[in-house]
Amino acid sequence: MGDEDVGGMKKEQGTHICMVCGELRPEDKIAVVKKDVSEKHGVPPGTMFIDVRYCSDRNECKVGAESYSI
Repeated sequence: MGDEDVGGMKKEQGTHICMVCGELRPEDKIAVVKKDVSEKHGVPPGTMFIDVRYCSDRNECKVGAESYSI
């Protein structure tokens, strides 16, 4: 995890784990797709979602995130 200088103050850069490849990546390299998982849990559609984090710079992770299921 690195630090960056923002307006004379150090700001810690966040990291997240890609839910497709499992790699720890900087926050600016992670994107999120929202998946409706309501049906799998027996609740009305649109009531239960998960956010799938994936590497925004890797096509295989983006494709994997679109088909991600729990």
